Amino acid sequence: MCRDNSKFYDLQHIYSYYEIADNLPLEFEPLYHEVAGTDCKWPLVIMEGKKGIINGLWGMMPWHAKTKKDAEAYRVKLVNARQESIFDSYTFKYSILKKRCIIPSTGFFEHHHEIGGKRKMPYFITKKNSDIFSLAGIYNNWIDKETGEMITTFSIITTEANELMAKIHNGGPNPRRMPLVLQKEMTDKWLNPETLLDEVKSLLNYKIESHELEARSVAGIRGKNKLEGEAIISEYHYPGYSLDLATA
Repeated sequence: MCRDNSKFYDLQHIYSYYEIADNLPLEFEPLYHEVAGTDCKWPLVIMEGKKGIINGLWGMMPWHAKTKKDAEAYRVKLVNARQESIFDSYTFKYSILKKRCIIPSTGFFEHHHEIGGKRKMPYFITKKNSDIFSLAGIYNNWIDKETGEMITTFSIITTEANELMAKIHNGGPNPRRMPLVLQKEMTDKWLNPETLLDEVKSLLNYKIESHELEARSVAGIRGKNKLEGEAIISEYHYPGYSLDLATA
């Protein structure tokens, strides 16, 4: 399950990277680590008429939530959407058909469960030869019927892990999962609400190769052991333990 992400790029770089002409002011704070379900605003690349960037909160407020209290309760649970069942979901079906987005990321975190031990060791995963991940997601504009407020929220799509990520993400309630990472040249087709269903399904089945990723163990990203700022992505070797990340 993907619940930890980073966005420490320059926002202007995102406009350039995704070739977005309308460079509109957007509230943005670079972060080396943020967890899902908070009030942190993430930039989402979308295509509504034309390609653009909006802010969204990580954790879907589904269209069928009747009150803000209900919507907030859903947010904690709906930070991810499983690729395999997304079209069967009452919550996600409309968004996967018409409201697909890209979450630009500089790297995500997953925990490795110590083999033969009790430690949970976080790893920071980045993309070789690129400073940007294109994480596939879906979004929704939820409207509070009491106040008229519109809140944009999103879920990151997860898929079965590749060989590298299966080694890292080996425990917890949803092991051997990873976010769906698309290549840059796939993003426009993903974003376009008119893309044919078979093409959307093909993109959902895409799996980035292990050799395109890099991973390093880092110190704690939770609780009292959490580091601040850039230190949180610094490599850290756990005493008495080494994980072989070599892949075929």
